[in-house]
Amino acid sequence: MEHIIGQLIAWSVRHRALVLTLTLLGAAIGAWSAWSLEFDAFPDLTNTQVQVVTASPGMDAGEVEQLVTVPIERALGGIPRVETQRSLSRTGISSVTVIFEPGTDLWLARQWVKARLDGARDAIPPSAGTPELGPPSTGLGEVFQFTMRSDQHTTPELYRIFERDVAPRLRAVPGVVEVNAWGGGSPQLHVELDPHRMAAAQLTVEEVREGISRELGRASGGAIVSGPEQLLVRGASNPTTPEAFEGIVLREDGQGRALRVGDVAQVRERGAMTVGLGSANAEGEVIFVMVQLLAGADALRAVDRLRARFDTLKASLPQGVALEIVYARDKLVTATLHTVARSLIEGGLLVILILLIVLGDLRAGLLVATVIPLSMLGAFTGMRLLGYSGNLMSLGAIDFGLVVDGAIVITESIVALELARDGHLGDAVVERAQRVAGPVLYAVGILLVVYTPILLMWGTEGKLFRPMALTVLLAIGAALLLSFTYVPAMASWIIRPRGDHQTWLMRQLGRAYAPALSMATRHPGPLVALVVLALAGSVALASRLGVEFVPRLEEGDLVVQTTRLPSLSPDQALRGASQVEAVIRALPEVEQVASRTGAPAVATDPMGLEEADILVRLKPRAEWTSARTTEGLVSLLAARLKVAAPDAQINFTQPIEMRFNELLEGITGDVGVKIYGPDLDELLRLSGEVATAIRGVPGAADVAAPALEGVPGVQIVLDPAALRAHHLRADEVLPYVQAVQRGVGAGEVVRGQFRDAVVLRLDPARRGRMEDLPLPVADGRTVRLGDVATVRRVQTPVTIEREAGSRR
Repeated sequence: MEHIIGQLIAWSVRHRALVLTLTLLGAAIGAWSAWSLEFDAFPDLTNTQVQVVTASPGMDAGEVEQLVTVPIERALGGIPRVETQRSLSRTGISSVTVIFEPGTDLWLARQWVKARLDGARDAIPPSAGTPELGPPSTGLGEVFQFTMRSDQHTTPELYRIFERDVAPRLRAVPGVVEVNAWGGGSPQLHVELDPHRMAAAQLTVEEVREGISRELGRASGGAIVSGPEQLLVRGASNPTTPEAFEGIVLREDGQGRALRVGDVAQVRERGAMTVGLGSANAEGEVIFVMVQLLAGADALRAVDRLRARFDTLKASLPQGVALEIVYARDKLVTATLHTVARSLIEGGLLVILILLIVLGDLRAGLLVATVIPLSMLGAFTGMRLLGYSGNLMSLGAIDFGLVVDGAIVITESIVALELARDGHLGDAVVERAQRVAGPVLYAVGILLVVYTPILLMWGTEGKLFRPMALTVLLAIGAALLLSFTYVPAMASWIIRPRGDHQTWLMRQLGRAYAPALSMATRHPGPLVALVVLALAGSVALASRLGVEFVPRLEEGDLVVQTTRLPSLSPDQALRGASQVEAVIRALPEVEQVASRTGAPAVATDPMGLEEADILVRLKPRAEWTSARTTEGLVSLLAARLKVAAPDAQINFTQPIEMRFNELLEGITGDVGVKIYGPDLDELLRLSGEVATAIRGVPGAADVAAPALEGVPGVQIVLDPAALRAHHLRADEVLPYVQAVQRGVGAGEVVRGQFRDAVVLRLDPARRGRMEDLPLPVADGRTVRLGDVATVRRVQTPVTIEREAGSRR
């Protein structure tokens, strides 16, 4: 190996012009690689996973588990390379997450899940919703979030603007895979039925549905040939206004009197039932929008494009609609890259300064200094070819002292040359560089061997540390190659050897070192004892140090997670979120605050209305006055929120940190304890005991057990004997239950480019107690729902979590 390197050094000096040309060409390729490299704040730790989400409005957690989640889990069993499978069932939402072995291709995994999901749909009742694959995004996918508000439009109208003007244009941005929203709900026509008027008219919910459905429809008659042309024939019955619907005739009596929809109901413009809402700055309800990044896409470039599209959107929206950015990833990425660039520049300048002081030769110092950017460009080229991104871990771990180690030794040996009057510099440079090439190779080789085992890490550890090790290896490897080619070639051109000449600093260090070395060699015993004592002391201190996987990285923004009683109503959830926002907004360090409560339209984040993620956009650290550190600001906020919202559990985290915790382990905290078993009551009891025990552990904070209260509900169980006695059928009674809030679909109307649902619901103001709901029977009488069914209050679970086929 030394012989080969010696020949390489000799060839480089003889063809130094060619070596310089090749070096400049490599630098150009490295510069292009750096420009085209993907940049993000952190390496993406997300494992290969596919999410299956199902919206089941109106169903409680037990129904969702039984009718949706379990059939999906069974259908997905046996998929190749699955590592684990977990699910969450809660009111109106089912979310099943399939996690694959490391290294599995994401698109192949999605194909496997999609193939099995087609079979699962047959086992799920149509009323329970349709399972869909979640977007192919990762824990770093939430790159851009903003709010939509208007003082001139209702929330459903604002959501229509989002559907029509905002979401399609943002989805067209390269790198964007999904645009999701909290709040609003698609516009619908709600036929709010008066059960007492219906009973008086001997009209059932099913008859109203059939009557409205008869008046909605479209037909195509083909074409009529008229001379040289043909005329397309089409017909439509498409009432679009509440007034038109109230005029629909349901039936006529024997005397020709018409019974219309308006006689038994009021038709109103409403929004679809949702399980999420948005709010901002304690100013009321808004639509909270989240833009998700395609897995593997460049976050920095995508956000730049989103900002440009966002500016054009703001100018083109209807009057009164305001958009305001809550979170954009480029703030964090730019700050991270600025930190890395500053560290690299400062490190490079420090190395140059030390080289000039130690070598005492300006030309030699500058030659070694040029190895730093050239080796970095070589590392960029390798990262680009291997598909790694530039981030805090991959770029921030480079030590320039290690990078230029070999170049320093070779350059210093050339500076120390002593040439005869007729000596040839090129031959002397080759001879001296070849003499130290072996030690340089072995020394740098040891560094390369030290970092190599990190490449063998797998899973989350590998995703975090492999980019760092790889970048260091690429930079050191590039510097080693330059040390044997570029450095001797350039040294033979620009360096003027001065012989064994030492700088003033090196002479002083030599004078101080000589007596110390002499004493150590004469009296080795005390020195060895001192070293052993220092080693023992360091081991003792190390055993008392805390251990952490990685230090907590400051993202620059906060997320305040709140959890309240699971029986919370939407109005109370909005008031609670606004109350917390007001407390946070009062801090001078806060620039913007917005909440997303519950789940979005595509339930990728399956939360309930009792849960809220409050995003806090902070001002630059230099403008802070209430606190100097993030920990101090969090402590101040926690104290104020404890007074203002004593009914809420508060947890503080950061945007990316929160998503990684949720996606990797299905929990939002840094540490979680999982308990498995079939009995929910016993699981909840045990979880409370575990939480109590953990609260006593030193250092534990924000310890929370699952909610124990449950959700109060009303269960209606029909009595078959009572139904027969009153000549009623179950399918005549159950639509009344469905119409309480979820509603009974009666068709669709076309308004513009959208098809809006027509939904039958019982008027809340006229509904009364469920037991007293009047039902018409065949002989003209009415009976109470309580006469044919048992109506009782029950407690249903807030959430049912499952993992590996068992409740968790």
